[in-house]
Amino acid sequence: METLSQAESVRLLRTIIAEFRTDDDDAELVELARLCAHLPLALRIVAERAAARPRMPLRDLITELRDESGLWDALSVGGEGDADEADAVRTVFAWSYRALAPPAARMFRLLGLHPGPDFGVEAAAALSATTPARARRHLDTLAGAHLLEECGHDRYQFHDLLRAYAVDQAQREESADDRRVALERVLGWYLRSAAAAARAGSCTYAMPLALEPLDEGVEPKAFNDAKAAIAWYETERDNLTAAVRIANTNGMDRIAWQIPAALTMVIADREPADTWLPAQRLALESARRAGDRYGEAITLDNLGIAYRHLFRLAEAEECFSAAMRIFQELGDTFGHARAANGLGVAHMFAHRVEDARSASSRPWSGHANSTIPSTSGPSPATSDGRSSNTRISPGRRRCWDSRPPYWLRRESPWSRPRR
Repeated sequence: METLSQAESVRLLRTIIAEFRTDDDDAELVELARLCAHLPLALRIVAERAAARPRMPLRDLITELRDESGLWDALSVGGEGDADEADAVRTVFAWSYRALAPPAARMFRLLGLHPGPDFGVEAAAALSATTPARARRHLDTLAGAHLLEECGHDRYQFHDLLRAYAVDQAQREESADDRRVALERVLGWYLRSAAAAARAGSCTYAMPLALEPLDEGVEPKAFNDAKAAIAWYETERDNLTAAVRIANTNGMDRIAWQIPAALTMVIADREPADTWLPAQRLALESARRAGDRYGEAITLDNLGIAYRHLFRLAEAEECFSAAMRIFQELGDTFGHARAANGLGVAHMFAHRVEDARSASSRPWSGHANSTIPSTSGPSPATSDGRSSNTRISPGRRRCWDSRPPYWLRRESPWSRPRR
């Protein structure tokens, strides 16, 4: 952790409190800096607290800070100096945390469960089961206390040490059941928002999904146009891949495989193949662990696309073939045809033209008038009686029909793999 010298620490404290406090003794500032382990983040937080209480003697603030120091274990166990620094930082964090009103304190600790270090207002609202307006007020309170940083419009981020502290407070003050429910809310929000972004941002077909339900009162992100949808996806990409990992780790298997499945065509159209490859492997693990054959088939097809882009053609063919077998078992003619087409393109990449013709043409025979599923349609396992072959709107169908086959748009048998 980067530290300042004693003189630099005192100068930083003086600079922040100068407008509010003018009579503080240098020796007390030196002691305050020592308690903060000369860490800039801790110094700034303490200075803001001192500035906010201009009539309180600095020695009383120092006493208060010392009293907190015995409450917390060190963030990490290293050398003696590292432990002292970590203990000092946690003491300062605890000092600020204890000054928060209960709703803001709860927001802070629940944010430790968020998949990544940065997040938007809507994700924070989903995590804490509140409205975006209330969430924004709590986030602004936390930013004002230097427990969060505002990093864009309606967007915030944690310092890594503060995130570790928030995780610790969530584990101390929230039950395991409450933590799991909060995590399911925010991961479900990412899943539903990703599906909405894919519908608005990708002018192509995708396999129908029956998405995991959201808790009442949690609203996914909505998009007015493709530009907004893709901008959201690009901002949230790291959080989305992290959400797959966390869902897989916590046994939330449907969410784990459905996030990349919902984003299939956005990923295929916009990303280097290896960007989502680790998440897609975890998605396959989750689908298999859940015994979800439909999810397994979709994920195998997605992995086939990724391996094909990487010119790992043997692995691509294996995935497409496995997906075909499962779709055939399920009686899903569209899924079978889609995977067969992917296999045909992989054969083309390998210059096996006759194999490509055989794989790509046979499944489509007799299906010239078949329905193209929409990204929002239910899976074959839905219980509401709707057909999985939900028709897309005429506008989207025209858009789809006007595009050449995917492998002609994006690839050729002689193209180099995307990096």
